[in-house]
Amino acid sequence: MDAATVPYARSNLMPFVYPAFIAMLLSPLGKLSLSAALLVWTAVNLAAAFWTAKLLIEYLPNSTFGRLAWTVAFFAWIPFQLTLIQGQLGLICTLAITGTCVALRKGKQVQAGCWLALGLLKPQLIVFPILALVIWRYWRAVFVFAIALAAILGASFARLGFWIPGYMKFVWDYNRLGSKVALYPVAMQNWRGLVFAVLKSDASLASHVVLGALTLASLIVAIVIYSAARPPEVRLPNCKLFQWEPAFAIGIVLGILSSPHLYLHDWVVALPAMTILLCVAKEFVSSENIRQRKIATLVAWLIGLAPFVAFAGQFGLWPAHSYIQLLPWYMAGLAAIATAMTIRVIRR
Repeated sequence: MDAATVPYARSNLMPFVYPAFIAMLLSPLGKLSLSAALLVWTAVNLAAAFWTAKLLIEYLPNSTFGRLAWTVAFFAWIPFQLTLIQGQLGLICTLAITGTCVALRKGKQVQAGCWLALGLLKPQLIVFPILALVIWRYWRAVFVFAIALAAILGASFARLGFWIPGYMKFVWDYNRLGSKVALYPVAMQNWRGLVFAVLKSDASLASHVVLGALTLASLIVAIVIYSAARPPEVRLPNCKLFQWEPAFAIGIVLGILSSPHLYLHDWVVALPAMTILLCVAKEFVSSENIRQRKIATLVAWLIGLAPFVAFAGQFGLWPAHSYIQLLPWYMAGLAAIATAMTIRVIRR
């Protein structure tokens, strides 16, 4: 990395923490100069962003003001800006999850499997979406995804050898060495960051227990909400959305929180989830059921305030070393209230 970034330099180099098959997929960029590679990758990210926006805007009501406000929020979302500026991979995963949602809406399982395979650029963020497809028995989508994964792994083994044992050892050392290898749990915006903020450690027995409990709870909630949303072809009452869509969105948020390695820019993947939940909330803010209306209104307000929460976390408006890691607490609250809203409207 030091040689590749000349004349730029960092006092503390950042190791490549992704699986080896991702390095193989990105290797063509290595044939370009650093500036040219950055331009190419920025163009790829912009294309993914506009494609994602085009797909998601179809969820919104046909209101010019509403769609304009959503577009401004989409492109002003701080994780989106960080992903673009830093050349991260999250926008590709965002497009993959969005494409999966749209394909499933149209009943095109093969397309959904192909879209989800694109998310392998951020494999830790598509675990919960894959679980949803298994629970809903979308076997063709799962099969297509499995074939794509096997093909990519096979190609990487042919080119790089059986790299998995070495990679697992690296991950173990990486997590153990912390800031020596540019790993900063204090900056993570997931369960790990939340636990570190409270306990000031992510290596103690207590932190492991709490982190494990939060991850397990997220998995259980995802399974419950996925199961409640079956069968997938049933629509929400008096709503154009399917039952599985808000459940899928909640699973995306819980999957992000449960990711073992996640900084603020990775929350770009929440864009399709927040869009879907906002659409569901707007459908029920005028419900005759007072309690349901209040919950839907609260979900809509939380999503509307999320960009400001991300801004506060990134630019120091919220103390970075406090006992509360703001964004994961906020998103956990959103997921909990959205789950209550979804279960309530599913049972109607």
